[in-house]
Amino acid sequence: MDYKLNVREATPEDIPYLAENIRDADRRELEGVSGLSPQEAFRISYEITKDPFTVASPEGNPLLMGGVVPSSEDRQGVVWMMGTDGIRDYTMEFLRRSKDVLSMVSKDYDLIYNIVDKRNTLHTTWMCWLGFKFIRDIPKYGAGNINVLEFARII
Repeated sequence: MDYKLNVREATPEDIPYLAENIRDADRRELEGVSGLSPQEAFRISYEITKDPFTVASPEGNPLLMGGVVPSSEDRQGVVWMMGTDGIRDYTMEFLRRSKDVLSMVSKDYDLIYNIVDKRNTLHTTWMCWLGFKFIRDIPKYGAGNINVLEFARII
C-alpha cells in the first residue's frame, strides 16, 4: 500500500510547529492534567521518551508526536501522543497504521498505560479499538481537577 504519512524519529525541530498547532482537545487535556504549556509538554515528553516518533504530512509538516516513557516498574511504560488537527486530512491512513505504530513503540514493554481526559470521547473510542482497557475513573485529577480515565494495555 502506498502511504502518504511519514512515521519517523521525532526531532526537537518538530516541537515548535506541534506546540503552535496542537489540537484543542489535546490542549484542554494538557492544561487540565499538567498545567504545562504545549511547548513545555512537547519538550519534556520528547526528552524523557525512549525513541519518540513523529508522524509527518507528505510536505514534511509534523502532525503528531508520541512514544513511551519507561516507568520505574520493569518493562512498563507510559504511552502518550499529542497532535494537530492536520491529522484529520489523513484519518483513514492514520487509523490503518495506528496498530502498527503502537506495536513499534511498545515492543520493549509488557504493559503500557496512562490517563485520558474523560471528555475526549474520540480518543477513548480509538483507544478501545487499539485494545486498551479502561481501569478506573479518576475524578478531579491534576492541575485543572478534571475527570480522567486510567487505561492500560498488556502487550
